[in-house]
Amino acid sequence: MLFTQSVFWIFFVVVFLCIIFNSFYIKKIALQNSILLMASYIFYGYWDWKFLTLIFICTLQTFLFASLISSTDLKKFYLWTSISLNLLILGFFKYYNFFFSELTLLFQSLGYEGSYTTLKIILPVGISFYIFQSLTYVIDVYKEKIPTEKSFLNYSTFVAFFPQLVAGPIERASNLLPQFAMITTINSLNLWQGIKLIIFGLFLKLVIADGLAPSVDSIFNDYKLLDGGTLALGAIYFSAQIYGDFCGYSTIAIGVAKCLGFNLMNNFDTPYLSFSIQEFWRRWHISLSSFFRDYVYIPLGGSRVGERKTFLNTLITFTTSGLWHGANWTFICWGLFHGITLVLQRFFNKKNLFSFMDSSTSIGKFLSWVVTILIVINFWIFFRSDSIDMALNYISLMYQNINIPQAYTNVSYLLIILAAIDLLWNGNTRLERPIFKSAFLELFTLSCMLAGIFFYAFSHGTDNAFIYFQF
Repeated sequence: MLFTQSVFWIFFVVVFLCIIFNSFYIKKIALQNSILLMASYIFYGYWDWKFLTLIFICTLQTFLFASLISSTDLKKFYLWTSISLNLLILGFFKYYNFFFSELTLLFQSLGYEGSYTTLKIILPVGISFYIFQSLTYVIDVYKEKIPTEKSFLNYSTFVAFFPQLVAGPIERASNLLPQFAMITTINSLNLWQGIKLIIFGLFLKLVIADGLAPSVDSIFNDYKLLDGGTLALGAIYFSAQIYGDFCGYSTIAIGVAKCLGFNLMNNFDTPYLSFSIQEFWRRWHISLSSFFRDYVYIPLGGSRVGERKTFLNTLITFTTSGLWHGANWTFICWGLFHGITLVLQRFFNKKNLFSFMDSSTSIGKFLSWVVTILIVINFWIFFRSDSIDMALNYISLMYQNINIPQAYTNVSYLLIILAAIDLLWNGNTRLERPIFKSAFLELFTLSCMLAGIFFYAFSHGTDNAFIYFQF
């Protein structure tokens, strides 16, 4: 069930009416969460009902082990048992074939003959997201940051909450779980804010991301036949596509939850307006980058353990983040390169190198932005490519025979629209404040976006899955 399909919005209206009826008349927390849990399982089971068993197992084991952590002396044992079970499940479904194929190639290169058995494993939608979300609960209970949840119903609803179940944001138990312990508040302000977020999110997905997708696919598929200018345009298009696609999903999720009276964390904050790679990661996929910061980087010692260890911790964290995105060396390289760039940035700042990019001046700020965007766009090529060889060849060809692109420019206007949207909601990505001072201008803008959504939905269809569903 996709946010872009009409069946979802019929489903959502039914859930919304049930929740609002309970909120105003029956006012029972157990009924509210039962409705939400049942709706979440229907939503997830719409893809493949068999994977409901998997999400239930993850929910049950983290709930039980968190209870054991808070009531026994073997806290560390139960913590690592729970973490290991979750990571084993994730590793089997996501990485089994990748790791065993690589091990087989390694042994063969050393002269040992062997083979491995490929399993026909279907990657469950959203498995990385709900496993990480459940891990935050167990770890935070262990660290005594949050109390143990007594209600299995409340906890199950937290893990499976349908707006952000399959592609985030990855919510912390400390933020979302307490919201299921009270009757949700639905009012006109929340509803209007949620509707605005939904419109923005659908526009980013259907108009921007899906509008650019055919050109991106065509350019990357035929990259060996195209000139450098066209390849550069393809890289820029993909940078805009993945932003529109994933930010679009997160924005819709936050908007849907807001309509139901729940507050999800912000996941994007106009990342392409960043002036450094460090700032980019504070603005891009915030729930994941903050997860790795709090649960990987800081436990490794963070920046408190000396310069060399800090650099190593940064590389480990970002390489792990790359591996989280998928079982392919291209994702690992993508994460590693971002880590190396952050290490170099820290080193350059400490040595006061590249002072001409001082952000205190307009020229320096502009140069910092240009360098940041160029780095991000080049690294996205690894993310989009099928192999490291393809990525390296693409980048090599991109810097040869550079001409002004003649083909695939028919959708370049979408880049201008995306830039306008970023400038429009910079500093107001949750749309908690009016977009414009004029109510008429705000309604006119939202109406134009709605018109664009319906036009692209009818002309291009609505069955394109979100890119991050594969992660």
